[in-house]
Amino acid sequence: MASIPKHDAFFKNLLDRFSVREADFEAFSSFYTGDYENYDNKVYDDLKVCLVHLREFLNDSWWNNRFHFLWKYFSRYEQIIDLGFSVPYLPVRLALQNQLSELPSLLYVENNPYSEKFAREILELLGASASFVTGNLEEKNTWENIAKYTREGKKLFSAFEVIEHLNNREVFWVNLQSFSGSDMMLSLPIGPKIPSHHLALSRAAEAEKYVSQYLEVAEKTIFDGSSQGSKFSIFTAVGAIKPTAAV
Repeated sequence: MASIPKHDAFFKNLLDRFSVREADFEAFSSFYTGDYENYDNKVYDDLKVCLVHLREFLNDSWWNNRFHFLWKYFSRYEQIIDLGFSVPYLPVRLALQNQLSELPSLLYVENNPYSEKFAREILELLGASASFVTGNLEEKNTWENIAKYTREGKKLFSAFEVIEHLNNREVFWVNLQSFSGSDMMLSLPIGPKIPSHHLALSRAAEAEKYVSQYLEVAEKTIFDGSSQGSKFSIFTAVGAIKPTAAV
């Protein structure tokens, strides 16, 4: 499948593949998108989270702005290592644009096995492929497995709306620095503390200062959520991974 000609049909196919009743999905979606101040990271143990994320993406959610630099620069890289992914967003986007032939090599890393199952189904529908590592980004052995799957050539690490969910961010950054010189893209929410976030950043300057400890930031931008009725804005940046992390 080289494209996604009709979003509704594509999405219904996935509901059927995972034996998720539409009514159950809609109830979960309403809860997940409307009550985020009342749940913690355990909610991500449900595969329906991936389905919600995909539908929001296909509906061109404001949160798609987090991928601003990915859309702009993905073709520079031989391999993209997506840390803490939920949906294989880049292949879906390129399929929508009939550009799947431009897809770099992909490595997806996530602790939740549902994410891999979900991604494999989508990639099968698209006729694309990827490698996977299942593991916790706060554990050294996960990073050792990541190293086994990285390829020669220009690499990009990405972490979109991931770092704020980590309990031990220092472990994440210390292990990432072993790939110093490679590039990283990330996004962080700017807004109030909620139960699923262990890192709360209240201002854009605070987000930039935090990220600059670990990356030589080349570009950054802020997407203001207030115009969308959101309490959150999106800070997103791209830069080279520093050889030492100030942790």
